[in-house]
Amino acid sequence: MVNTRLYLPKEWTEDKKRCDKAGIPLQDQEFKTKPKLALEMLKEAQGVIEYDWVGGDAVCGVN
Repeated sequence: MVNTRLYLPKEWTEDKKRCDKAGIPLQDQEFKTKPKLALEMLKEAQGVIEYDWVGGDAVCGVN
């Protein structure tokens, strides 16, 4: 495994007190879909590591 992200449901990101209590950094308290998080990780990896394939969750067949 090379990179990971913490997925937060929208209900969490809409509850600042909950995120603060859980110790989630302010910059990570924004809601992002799983595909958006995956694209961020792929962009970070470009030019840094070489890869032939990427595995991921299909988000229940939606993406």
